[in-house]
Amino acid sequence: MRAWSLAVGLIVLANVAAAGEPFGPDEYLRILSDSKLRYNILGQPVKTPVEVRSCPNRDESMRVVQRGGEKKLVPWPMSLDVSRLLADGEKSFQAGKYLEAAVKYAAALEKDPESAAGHLFYGDALLLGGKDPEAALAEYQKAIALDPTLPMAHFFASTAYVQLERKADAREEIIRALTFRPSYEAVWKVARQNPKTWGIRPVTLHRFEPPKGYLGVKGANGIDVFGGANGEWLGYAICKAVWANEDQFRTRHTDGGWAVEEEHACVLNQLTSVLNATEAKLRKQAAGPIDEKDVIATLPPLEAHIFEAANAKLLDGFILFEIVGRNCPIALCLMNDAAKQQIEAYIRRYVIVAAE
Repeated sequence: MRAWSLAVGLIVLANVAAAGEPFGPDEYLRILSDSKLRYNILGQPVKTPVEVRSCPNRDESMRVVQRGGEKKLVPWPMSLDVSRLLADGEKSFQAGKYLEAAVKYAAALEKDPESAAGHLFYGDALLLGGKDPEAALAEYQKAIALDPTLPMAHFFASTAYVQLERKADAREEIIRALTFRPSYEAVWKVARQNPKTWGIRPVTLHRFEPPKGYLGVKGANGIDVFGGANGEWLGYAICKAVWANEDQFRTRHTDGGWAVEEEHACVLNQLTSVLNATEAKLRKQAAGPIDEKDVIATLPPLEAHIFEAANAKLLDGFILFEIVGRNCPIALCLMNDAAKQQIEAYIRRYVIVAAE
């Protein structure tokens, strides 16, 4: 098969080891065949699948802090007085008494100027009650300054920018909101129903969704692996089986977790496997020679997108957005700067794209 040339660059989350050259399908199959363990390739989902970890979203009750060389997510302390004022303000806000709510939120901020929730709530009261998007934006920006990883703060700032008819600024805030919460439903509701709000093209997402039960736990009869009804996910499933069970990979594997190094290797193996299968199918069907363009043009939509992202050096942006971020969004607030730049670049190029 062709040695596919993918210009990929590895961007890792904090505390993830750097990877070497990625293995290909032949290497992973060789590891399986040489292993002391038994692997069973099944034609149906495994009965005892490995548990896939999912993580919650984070909200304004949590704060990212730098401790030593490490980012930590910790509770955002709030005094009883401030909590009571915010709760009273929320009652007024829900009753449509926005100016009354604004007074209570302002009183809470006098007691605690570092309450991100207070700035967000106060901003909303100013936006809806005072009809003052400039003043509201100033409050949202104060919340962002306290913790730039708060998705809600960026989304709220975008609403103020929209009212100020500053679509480009609103779009940038949406990109930042999605950087820290790819499954932000309030964002996707607007994106689906009215993309003109931010001056963007209609959104096309490329969901990475392996079949349920693609990998089994180690049992008396070995390790079961399911690559989809037609083997279309076998490259990913075999790679994940190797990383979860073989000693040379186990030290870099987190049970049920999401490490960019591992996902990078396994997404690449999935892509290369599909490239090889597509090439083999075309060669069997073709009356004449075929070239790389023929193979790329015949790829399924997901793998075609991964191929493009990889050659744009944004494979890890795809992984962070579509795999890590959708399964464990809370991890994204602890990203290092390089990973943050990668996911923002991916979103800007493929997801929230300015309309011409």
